[in-house]
Amino acid sequence: MAEESQSVVSVIPEDEGKEKFKKSENVAFYRRQIQGPNLQHTALLDTMVLTEKGARFELLDPDTQTTLLLTLSPCKNDTVRILIDELQPIKARYRVPDVLTGEPQCARLRVERQSEDSVTLTWSAGRHQVCVWRFPFRLEILCEDKVMVTFNSKGKLWFEALQDPPR
Repeated sequence: MAEESQSVVSVIPEDEGKEKFKKSENVAFYRRQIQGPNLQHTALLDTMVLTEKGARFELLDPDTQTTLLLTLSPCKNDTVRILIDELQPIKARYRVPDVLTGEPQCARLRVERQSEDSVTLTWSAGRHQVCVWRFPFRLEILCEDKVMVTFNSKGKLWFEALQDPPR
């Protein structure tokens, strides 16, 4: 007696025609993040202040006219700390105390190039650079002229400012 080979089909109840793994566009949380508001922040390059611990810039949200403070701190262990906060917050934002075990040792920034649309800052004998683009706000971190990280590459920076509770 000859055996016929038949393919076995495994069916998940109520999953007819659906894929086993969902893609990001099928999950509501990710869809909101991807399709969320298109907030095109502008980096106000003329507000740049170089300090011992890095550089500060103001960011402007043109829709709400909210001004944010961007702080860049290059650390000596080849990392860059990026902090964004309101320029004039209604109260101090909570910061988790044990994320950093101490204040990182920061390197001094120097202006490498500056134009109307961007400013390039360098540290560590020119080996590392950070380029801040004016509009739409974007930040590129380079190591030996190779882009390592792009922050806000798709212009989706969404910063929720602190608000007074409703009365």
